[in-house]
Amino acid sequence: MNCPDLKDKEGPIFTTRNHRSGTYLSYGGDPEKGKPVTLSTEPRQWTFREAEHPDL
Repeated sequence: MNCPDLKDKEGPIFTTRNHRSGTYLSYGGDPEKGKPVTLSTEPRQWTFREAEHPDL
């Protein structure tokens, strides 16, 4: 879900929800590169951006 009124310095902020289960894409603690994602009943805000060096 795009939250059009919410933006940070890198672009729009999104939440990602599984419509079937009602859970949201999330992670524990503070964001950091390589952290595993989990599912949560509470929404987590995300900013998507292109990777500098995408994995092949």
